[in-house]
Amino acid sequence: MLGVVPSVYVRPERRQRSARRIGELAQRSGVPASMLRYYEEQGLVVPRRLDNGYRVYVNHLLDRVQKVRGLIDAGIPPRIISDILPCLDQPQEIVVRTPTRHFGSC
Repeated sequence: MLGVVPSVYVRPERRQRSARRIGELAQRSGVPASMLRYYEEQGLVVPRRLDNGYRVYVNHLLDRVQKVRGLIDAGIPPRIISDILPCLDQPQEIVVRTPTRHFGSC
């Protein structure tokens, strides 16, 4: 006797998208689209452009946008940020330590 085998739908593993449009990046990063355009004007973030002119942001730019936003919020001007951008692309942990006082023998 042949039984009926129920069909089973297996949801494919959800892959992370490799690129996002400006509205999606704004939502994920918490940075308004107008600021993302400003970052682009300043050369801090460089999205790809599609044939239709739409900006496409690859995933690694989410991290960069958040770092740039933090530096701007800390009062660092965009021209200085552009000088340190190569360092921002290196995965690293920033540790802030309380300076110790060294007293001379006076």
